[in-house]
Amino acid sequence: MGRLPSSGDRWKGATGEPLKTVVKRRPRKTQGRAGREAHRSGAAARLERQLGALLYAEVDLYITDNTYTMISFQRGLDLWRVRLHHMFLEAERGVIEQLAAYLRGSGREASATLDRYIQLNRYRIRRVALRHRQKKLALPTAGRSHDLRLLFASTCRDYEEVLGEPVEGVAIGWSPVPRVSVPRRSIKLGSYSADTQVIRIHPALDQAEVPERFIRWIIFHELLHHRFRQDLRARTGCVHSAEFRRLERTFPGWRTALRWEQRHIDWLLCWRPPEEHDGMGPLGRGSTVRAARVLP
Repeated sequence: MGRLPSSGDRWKGATGEPLKTVVKRRPRKTQGRAGREAHRSGAAARLERQLGALLYAEVDLYITDNTYTMISFQRGLDLWRVRLHHMFLEAERGVIEQLAAYLRGSGREASATLDRYIQLNRYRIRRVALRHRQKKLALPTAGRSHDLRLLFASTCRDYEEVLGEPVEGVAIGWSPVPRVSVPRRSIKLGSYSADTQVIRIHPALDQAEVPERFIRWIIFHELLHHRFRQDLRARTGCVHSAEFRRLERTFPGWRTALRWEQRHIDWLLCWRPPEEHDGMGPLGRGSTVRAARVLP
């Protein structure tokens, strides 16, 4: 009988020749086919040179195939790191100039121009199922003092008739802690994205002193935006129509909620996150880069 092969032997086939060992390598993570191909193309290199000339600095450009963040950047001492959706490879000179102005942080005109350009080129954005888009977002619901999952469920149940339809597909979570100086000049207590159908609540409301009724009021307001999400997508500039305001006033105690906000706005503007992170949702750190995302 032949001996069993040891670990140092190479297995041989029927011809007696050693069999080739095939090693399967794990594929690298990429930004999608379009982003990968564009990054290697001359168009990306040309755009990188254009931005460098407009910014008077060295630019490290990476082209993506993102579905949500169209523009993001980080400015260092000697280098700008810029990430752009591949739609910008075909942008005209005027759009590139406004893009450079946006990166420098100057002017409403730049933001408006980029907004229009992204809307006109939405067909270039890869379509991803809503549930997959939401899974990529950090949406913690359990806070130190309040559980958004419970408050969201009770608000949807109690006001289903006013909201006009069963609330399906909407996700909610605490917003990341923004890195801003205190006191703030303004604060956005709640937000809704028609593109991802996600509601975010500012972590300043995750305090025992904030009544649950007030948080439910903020959630109700954002759910009304979900009902009228076509107004957000139309970008008409009117997001609080007369019908929106009428339905908003059907919330019991809406005047009390507004008065509470007015009395405590200075307190909320001065809110600071707890010093130590204990793993709860509202303490997640925010990004230090500016970003332009797909507008609903």
